[in-house]
Amino acid sequence: TKEALNFFYTICMLKRRQLVGPDALCVPASASIMACGIECSDIGNAYRKCDQDMCQGFNHKPVTEYCRFGDYCISLPLYEYDFEPVTEAVEVSTLDFENAVEK
Repeated sequence: TKEALNFFYTICMLKRRQLVGPDALCVPASASIMACGIECSDIGNAYRKCDQDMCQGFNHKPVTEYCRFGDYCISLPLYEYDFEPVTEAVEVSTLDFENAVEK
């Protein structure tokens, strides 16, 4: 998803700066944003406060004092976790690269 959004905003910038014409063709022409429900037992441990001041030989106390991961949306790279899909994947949005215009 990050790569598709990066490509989308790059096309928007190129058109805004008139480096490519407004009718320029893009390959790929679009991207589908897909989503599904998952079950992942260890993902909750990834971005939580460290229970100890020292963790793996590092002093985590300064970081733990300011840890507020629950306040932000974060992107979790699922390839790093063991997970099971619990729903079918559905398309939630489409990025149309050929008609990309920032609003």
